[in-house]
Amino acid sequence: MKADKKRNAEALLVINAVIWGSSYVLNKILLRSLPMFTVLFLFSFGGFLISFLFFRKVVKGVDKKTVLRILLVSSFSVLSNIFCMLSLKRNDSSVTAFVVQSSVVITPFLVSFYEKRKPEKVRILNALVAFSGIFLITVRFEDFQFNFNILFALANALFFSLYLVGQKVLAPSVDSKQFLLVHYLFCSLVFTGPAILEYVRFRNSLSLVSLQPLVLVCTFFAVFPVISQTFALVFIKPEKAALIYALEPVTALITAALFTGERPDSIKTLAGLFLIFLSLIKGSVSPKASTASMESGKTAEQIPKEKVLG
Repeated sequence: MKADKKRNAEALLVINAVIWGSSYVLNKILLRSLPMFTVLFLFSFGGFLISFLFFRKVVKGVDKKTVLRILLVSSFSVLSNIFCMLSLKRNDSSVTAFVVQSSVVITPFLVSFYEKRKPEKVRILNALVAFSGIFLITVRFEDFQFNFNILFALANALFFSLYLVGQKVLAPSVDSKQFLLVHYLFCSLVFTGPAILEYVRFRNSLSLVSLQPLVLVCTFFAVFPVISQTFALVFIKPEKAALIYALEPVTALITAALFTGERPDSIKTLAGLFLIFLSLIKGSVSPKASTASMESGKTAEQIPKEKVLG
């Protein structure tokens, strides 16, 4: 039964990777017509409505300590989403997707830090390969200019990794349904103020009616993966989840080429994307846990409930 649940969780994450990869392109298209925080508010509020519709019965069981823990982890998601939108406004959607997947090499380091063990050598090698690819994407060798806009995607990757690890740490003691409700309510409240300010500033140029189909599709693409990921991470290690998400940038690259005509602008950029993807593939065949972690028994799934976030 547990093996079946694990396989189902892995299948959900694969679907998530395809959806999220496509969403980079769709969100970039949406950002051409709507301000950033308006988009984030619509996604968050849509997620809250869906979560409340299906999981409202668990509201009574949420205590103050649980809420505070969820808010801490959700804050990583808020920052991750903000930096994602900032990156999409300034970089190609496919480039953003590939750089964000450096979370594959960041997440194991965060897990190692949490479990108080040294990261495996192969993880360090993967990080060097991935960031070599990012270097090729960001530096123009003709005049040695650096594309600082890539830093938005890197910040997205860092906070997404923190969010993944935080979800896994909370999993033993926090109900997934409670997490979703509090998470989406918190995100909606955070983005409400900036969205109102954007509406006041741009209300004459906003046209939600004409964009309604795209908004609905993008909202589904934003909400479904988060909900399914929350349940899947109960059975899957965060490192494994990050590796499955290696499909994301490939999907983004194909979708961008088909719908927006985006292409790598040079051989150097293409080589950088290849190095990042190579690090993801290399990571997927790396050992799942270090010997130290196995001996100590402190895997992400085995953290005692009383130790979850202090």
